[in-house]
Amino acid sequence: FTALGSQIYHQPRMFEVVIEASRGQPWQLVLAMGGLADSMRAPPGVQVLGYAPQLQLLARAQAMISHGGANSVMEALALGVPLLISPICNDQPHNARFVAAAGAGVTCDLSLASAEEVRGHLAALCSDGAARAAARRIADSYRAAGGAARAAEAIEALLR
Repeated sequence: FTALGSQIYHQPRMFEVVIEASRGQPWQLVLAMGGLADSMRAPPGVQVLGYAPQLQLLARAQAMISHGGANSVMEALALGVPLLISPICNDQPHNARFVAAAGAGVTCDLSLASAEEVRGHLAALCSDGAARAAARRIADSYRAAGGAARAAEAIEALLR
């Protein structure tokens, strides 16, 4: 599953290299492309959408390709999905560094990477390897800490 955010999604080269990397591979690629979806022709095995139900797709995804925005990173990790992050701006380089340091994904500049490099990263992320195990450990830690409900309780306690 590939999504590059709702505000900075206009990255045609990044989507193109992911499509090329996925040609002939055993995975189905879903691209949430915003306004680019109307102009992009997809080969077999690639589904192009303007917008996608991210949480529902992540519940079934083997890996997520993301810009590294906080919401996307947290949602993928909460569901134990490893990430390929191609940071574009703001907090994204930091999020990418933390994910890579935790072993739950890799950083790859999709504006420069070859299709072969991306294919190699995706093959590793889609396997039952170290990145998947790390993402699952993080998901388990989120659940053990109480998740969003516990965070809301902590905030309410601080406001009282």
